[in-house]
Amino acid sequence: VAWNHANRLRHVNFWNAEAASHHSWIWKAILGLRPLAKRFLRGAVGNGQLLSYWYDHWSNLGPLIEAIGASGPQLTGIHESAVVAEASSSTGWILPSARTRNASLANLRSTLLNSPAPSGDRGEDTYTWYIEGSSSTSFSSKLTWECLRQRDTTKQWAAAVWYKGCIPKYAFNFWVAHLNRLPVRARTTHWSTNRPSLCCVCQHETETRDHLFIHCTLGSLIWQQVLARFLSLIHISE
Repeated sequence: VAWNHANRLRHVNFWNAEAASHHSWIWKAILGLRPLAKRFLRGAVGNGQLLSYWYDHWSNLGPLIEAIGASGPQLTGIHESAVVAEASSSTGWILPSARTRNASLANLRSTLLNSPAPSGDRGEDTYTWYIEGSSSTSFSSKLTWECLRQRDTTKQWAAAVWYKGCIPKYAFNFWVAHLNRLPVRARTTHWSTNRPSLCCVCQHETETRDHLFIHCTLGSLIWQQVLARFLSLIHISE
């Protein structure tokens, strides 16, 4: 983190930093996740030396660059890279004119008048992770995942796959097969034009999930043997 601040964020804010072609893929991935992380990150104003005035979510308006627009720095005279402390003086906030006809600036003025200005007596600025009405100074991967993922109804077959004594390898493969995400040739041909699409066993039809496990010559033979064993077990039990 310290290295990235010193080398990649020296003159720009994290929220509007752009990825360069020579940057690592992991740094580009982090920058790509900013819109997702923005909804959870909140700031609490202390001395105002850490929080970005325009890009951090420290007021009820959210990030001010979004509430007012890209012309906000020009309209207010507060530069784009300013921290919250630079938007105040010894007498309080630097406010837009009370006679402004810009509705966004009037809303900003009203919000600032109802917010305490940064002060050294209030300690340092802090960030919190905000999820569904509650905030914490520590990141929770479990709560964040529960908030992000799309929930669906519980499937009837779930207990047959994800049970206490299941073998993780088999359960995972069954789950991936059910979602039709197995890397069969019908899918891998879209990854590269040089890959074959015919079944690796029979070489007659396109290798899909259903073909490989049910319709292929080998698949049909396996299911015939399985059925024969089931029938023999039923016969013995009778």
